[in-house]
Amino acid sequence: MQNYKTEIQNLNNPTFQKIREIASSTLSHLTQNERNDIWQALDRGKKVIETEDELSQYLFSFGNMHEEKILRAIENIDIGILNNDLEIIDWGCGQGLATITFLDFMKRKGYSGKAKKVTLIEPSSIALKRAVLHTKCYKKQVDTVVAIEKYLDDVCDNEIQAEEGSPVIHFFSNILDIKEIDLLNLSNKIKQVLVSDNIIVSVGPVYMNNNRLDRFYTEYFQRPEPLIFNINETEYQYGLNKKCTFKAKVYKIEYSEKGNLIPKEFYPSVQFHSSYQLDGVNKEYQKKVEVKTISQSLAVFETSTSFDIGASVYDDIHPILAVLNNIITRGLPTKASPFIEDIFQKTFHYSERFVKYGTFSYPQIKETAYEEILFWYNSIILKERELDYSKFDIEQLQIVFSPVAIARVQKTILEALMADKLDFNDKEWRILVVEKDVP
Repeated sequence: MQNYKTEIQNLNNPTFQKIREIASSTLSHLTQNERNDIWQALDRGKKVIETEDELSQYLFSFGNMHEEKILRAIENIDIGILNNDLEIIDWGCGQGLATITFLDFMKRKGYSGKAKKVTLIEPSSIALKRAVLHTKCYKKQVDTVVAIEKYLDDVCDNEIQAEEGSPVIHFFSNILDIKEIDLLNLSNKIKQVLVSDNIIVSVGPVYMNNNRLDRFYTEYFQRPEPLIFNINETEYQYGLNKKCTFKAKVYKIEYSEKGNLIPKEFYPSVQFHSSYQLDGVNKEYQKKVEVKTISQSLAVFETSTSFDIGASVYDDIHPILAVLNNIITRGLPTKASPFIEDIFQKTFHYSERFVKYGTFSYPQIKETAYEEILFWYNSIILKERELDYSKFDIEQLQIVFSPVAIARVQKTILEALMADKLDFNDKEWRILVVEKDVP
């Protein structure tokens, strides 16, 4: 590390590529096989880096990709901001690659702006030291470097306060897609530095069904201006015949005395598709097109909770949870379990349990009042008319609609378990939920 540190500090005219070359040179004592082993261990850049050699290999292997993404993202930022002194906050900065790319860009374009303060936030001590080293070598462009060795959720408001009148550039490079980061908490921290215009530069990979980067833009901030930059490419070309996935949103949050956050009591609602139908009801529904359509509509619902439910792709899901989640969301609607069927059969006596060759079925022994169910749906869900509940057979409504409610509750609990917000071993679970129907 000392040789690397000395070479970086001796750079008279630092650039991203010069720093990358020095990083590569520190690995020259290794054999090609040893370097290949380090590269493999990085797991395409997803591994938590633990050694100096891993830092250097990461910078060499993935540095050009990071530089290209940041350069594309910032090229349309308002020149007026770049010609003024500003502040930088690099959230989850790693080795500070986004910051030094930006400083290179400012110098190369001849902008007169200067970074009065650069705040580097990173939980990895070894990576943060490098980020500070890299940033401090830009002596002519940076006045002060502040290092915060913390996870993003643990950063205190007073650690990131900005000077009034100074624009702030926020870099979120490969960080917003991490499911452990609380987006609502993060937006409230940014609120503390909104004493002038702020630019959010959010960059990351494309993951199927991961919309956290989009949600941070759409759900948390008032947005009077259009996006400065927006891209979602699964095969983005850079360098010499190289490709990567590239997702980015860059936008400006203007200073406002009224505030810039969208007021929220809960995290943004997430739409799910979950539903059960009792066996006998399902067979009859196939003959009733109108009622079948209603059952499919009831399967769609939105849930808001006290945590960021369903906002990301979950890693390393317990196999039991994965199977349960597939069962409850695999179709619109899907068959209820024998446990649920038995409860309804014993409670309402509308069906009987039948087993043949190991297959369970629950054929109806009572007719279902479909016209009454249709009338109830149109009145309550579509709010077409007032109802006199004394005129309805509540048991009939329970047979059709209660299994849907059961599926919704189960789906919400499964999301909480997959997001590690509920623990299998806890003796008591408490979860705050608000559900919204989406007919």
